[in-house]
Amino acid sequence: MKDISPRAVRYFRREYTEQYADMDSIEEVCALDGRVLERTAHVNHAILAERHGLNSRVVKLIRRKPTRDLAGYYILYPIGHECQALIEEGRILKSSQLTTEHICKTGAPAASLYLSMVYGAARASQAFLIYLLYRDIREMIGENRSLRSIFVRPVTPAGFRAVEKHEFQRFRLDSGIYRRMIDSQPFINEESH
Repeated sequence: MKDISPRAVRYFRREYTEQYADMDSIEEVCALDGRVLERTAHVNHAILAERHGLNSRVVKLIRRKPTRDLAGYYILYPIGHECQALIEEGRILKSSQLTTEHICKTGAPAASLYLSMVYGAARASQAFLIYLLYRDIREMIGENRSLRSIFVRPVTPAGFRAVEKHEFQRFRLDSGIYRRMIDSQPFINEESH
């Protein structure tokens, strides 16, 4: 990903705050924009709350200043070796098939990452979320050098454009999952502002 301009980052910081979701905000995430999460990822409140209970860093929120209205979120699951193998074998095809056994607990080392959803209510919030996502992935790689890849299954036209733009490759023709290998260089060497 190309670095974002310092001016854009200053704008984002003036307009939005970021935080990891807490249990109280999970319902808010699920309800945002007519339940887009349930429609596109087939994940409901009960599933997301269970996953959040296992790992409190799977959902990152952004809120508009000063109203505190939810402006968007991303959902990123750290997954273990077994889940990674199931995805590579084509036995897990979407995030709704993940179980709590597949998701690593908060602070536990992961084999790979599964990007379930990036949703911003406006273009600016989408751009800020992508910036945060890459920054957070770089931090995760720094903390866990054994991360191998990032998986994603786009379901919208914007999602397909994003995976292409961000150098994900479809690695199985029989699944809709794309992968970007983590070779450290593109993620660690990019500086965030």
